Amino acid sequence: MSTTVSIFASASRPENWQKVVDSIVTNLAHEIVFCGPKPPKNYLADNFIFIKSKVKPVQCFEIAFRSCVGKYAMSWADDCIL
Repeated sequence: MSTTVSIFASASRPENWQKVVDSIVTNLAHEIVFCGPKPPKNYLADNFIFIKSKVKPVQCFEIAFRSCVGKYAMSWADDCIL
């Protein structure tokens, strides 16, 4: 199944990411694309993509957006719990 929705954000708090992943309830094929300086310490779902970059948050946001493959893209302002 192809990705329908790409959720992307600039992210720097990997301790929150599992809660973010768990808070998404949908039947749509989706991916989460985060870009930031700190990689996750734990394994996350196959549809979670992390791109390590030490550039500024707005630049990380742009990198994450350009890495999305979904038909639709939804931006998050932060890597917070929904």
